[in-house]
Amino acid sequence: MRRTSADLFPDGSGLLISMRSVDGHFFWKTPSGGGELQRLVREPMSQYWPTFSPDGREIAFHSEQVGNRNIWVVPASGGPARQGTRTTAWSFGPQWSPDGRMLAFTEGSPEDVWVVPASGGEPRRLTDDPARDGWSWWSPDGREVAFLSWRGGSGDVWVVPAAGGPPRRLTQGAAPGDTLHWSPDGRWIRFESSRSGQEQLWGVPAAGGEAIPVTPPGSSSHVFSPDGKAVFYARTEGVRVRLLESPSDGGRERLLAELEERPGAFGWLTATDGRFLYFTWSQTFSDVWVMDIVGQ
Repeated sequence: MRRTSADLFPDGSGLLISMRSVDGHFFWKTPSGGGELQRLVREPMSQYWPTFSPDGREIAFHSEQVGNRNIWVVPASGGPARQGTRTTAWSFGPQWSPDGRMLAFTEGSPEDVWVVPASGGEPRRLTDDPARDGWSWWSPDGREVAFLSWRGGSGDVWVVPAAGGPPRRLTQGAAPGDTLHWSPDGRWIRFESSRSGQEQLWGVPAAGGEAIPVTPPGSSSHVFSPDGKAVFYARTEGVRVRLLESPSDGGRERLLAELEERPGAFGWLTATDGRFLYFTWSQTFSDVWVMDIVGQ
């Protein structure tokens, strides 16, 4: 997992920083323009993979606070965390359903996709296969869950009904990364892959069909605008780093910034609100930076 990352609070009140300190890996809140850090979860064990509920009031994450990795939920304003799963196998990677009632997560060895009520309750298995299934992402209407599976020996994008049922395969030999993105209309699922020999963003129809490239080869660290219409990404050539933007359904890219004169090393893009773009940059430590997105 990335050591330092940032996400925007849905109400625009600040940034959620996920970073490692000398005591462990924890979450912090800071004003979006910079300022003092406020630690959100006071429990001593490290916390990972924070994700906001749709209404922005809670944050789900996974942690080993009771000796085993489980799903937890904490108020976005900070306070005591409540335990969402109580399993003997590791549970990790929580993702909220669009209505905020359910959490999808990965559990087991081999891994499978599960769901559990966000308020607490009995988990329910969505996939059951000897191969690895995991890294789940809800469709915009909450009826399906996309996930990555290594059935057949290669990593591919699959979809399963959220109510339960047989999964269906969408790609062949996609070799995707560990994140998926549904288009707001639910028609496309986008994924990072180096299947062409270089990393880039691809899209596959959610109903089934041929995967097509969305960004040029060599693009990485993709983040989407809040309305899903634009994708921002980096392209690195030696010490030269370019930050670019293009339509999320494919199209001409636009140069936003060149960073090769800055001392240090680019990490990854972490978030955008459509006006500002946040990214990490390492000098002695990995810090979060922000830049304006200038209109055309």
